Order: sequence, then C-alpha cells, then structure tokens
Amino acid sequence: MTCFVVRGGGPRAALPLLLTTFAAGQAAPAPAGLGRLELDATTVATADGGTLPAERGVLIVPERHGRDGGGSIELAFLRIRCTGEDPGPPLFLLAGGPGSSGIEKVRDIALRGPWPLDLGDVIGIDQRGVGASKRWCLLGDAINFPAHLLLDAADGLDCGAEFRRPLATDVPVLLVAGDLDCRTPVRNARELLASMPNGHLVVVENRGHDLPWGRKAIREQIIRFVRGAAPTVTHVTTEPVELAPPR
Repeated sequence: MTCFVVRGGGPRAALPLLLTTFAAGQAAPAPAGLGRLELDATTVATADGGTLPAERGVLIVPERHGRDGGGSIELAFLRIRCTGEDPGPPLFLLAGGPGSSGIEKVRDIALRGPWPLDLGDVIGIDQRGVGASKRWCLLGDAINFPAHLLLDAADGLDCGAEFRRPLATDVPVLLVAGDLDCRTPVRNARELLASMPNGHLVVVENRGHDLPWGRKAIREQIIRFVRGAAPTVTHVTTEPVELAPPR
C-alpha cells in the first residue's frame, strides 16, 4: 500500500513546511522552533547518460517540539527539480520498509524518468535512522526488527492509549493498495479511511505489495490527486499474475 498526502499543518509538518519553502525558491528563514536546513548543489544521473540539477541537504529539527531541552533529529534529503513545463507542488517520497532510503528511491526515479518529475520537484527523504540520516536506534541498522516483540523483553512497558489511538486527519489522502498485498492488505487501508473524511482508496486488482506505477490507469489517478482533484475510479484492473509451476 502506498499513501499520498496533501500537506497539513502543525508541528509534525515541520519537514514539508521547511522543504516546501525551500522547493519554492524562498530564502526566508524557517518559522521559529521548526529547525534549520543545510543545503548543497549536486546532480543526479539519467538513463541517457545525462544529469539533472538537484540539491542535497539535511533538515535539523528538535527531537521534542514544544519542550525545552532534548536533542535534535537530522533528516537527509535529495531534491530533483521538475522537468515539466507546468510544475505543480513538490512531491515528497518516504520509502517503505521501514529501512529503505528515500534518497536512493529518488535517484532511481531520475534513471527511469520522466514521471513523476514532470509533475513537480521530487524530494526523497531518508527517515530517522535510515541511509544518510542521523542514526538513533539502539539496534543499529536493524530497522526491520519487529518492534512490538520488544515488549516481551521489557516487562510492564506500555506506550499508552494515545499511541494506540487510530490515526485521524481531515488532510486529503490517497491510498493505493494491491488486492493481493499480504504486507499491508486492503483491509488496513479501509480501516484508515474510517477516520479520514477526505481520504480516497484505489485498489489495484491482481497485484501485491509492489505496484506497477508505470501503468497509465494508475498514474492518471495519482496525477489527478496531486493536481487537487479526487480520483475518478475506486479500482484499477491489471492482468492476473502468472505463477510458474514448481519444479
């Protein structure tokens, strides 16, 4: 399942707020308390042997918003400029896993091109503890370790009701899920939509966790959403997956 979100507000919007200001070419300082940016010009390779202009940087934000003291979080990112003639808002990519690098995913996009670089600037982010971002976890690179199993080793640990509260937001959200996805099944998306009044779901039939983003029917719905319109379909049909018989 993949989630597309239109930026909302609040302290948790520090990253898109700062990077949107940066992506728009604005030099104004960040709002107080949201953090700071460190930027360097670079290029990324394309499939034809050329390059595209890009900026690589680090966003440094407080570990605890609204509280005194505490450390900082360093998030690395890579922004590739839009190749289209009518750029829309910047697109932020958080790779899945967890543990995958958004920066490397964006480099792959540049090699495949031109979609979605023709829609707007694409910004790949290495989430906390991943890739070029600041390491933080006690288990080093073991990001994919099933964290909930740690409860067996920490007697009495309880994150509280707030941690278990269903995610709720009125920010526009588009969820795209394969009906054969066993990692994040369609039922997960439907549960999320129950508390997202402006949420939409497009189910890709005959597909699992890795979706065929090159398909025109899927891309059309994503483009509509990015441009501010609701999807026109709830399902996209693809041909059944052919499985080779066991040898």
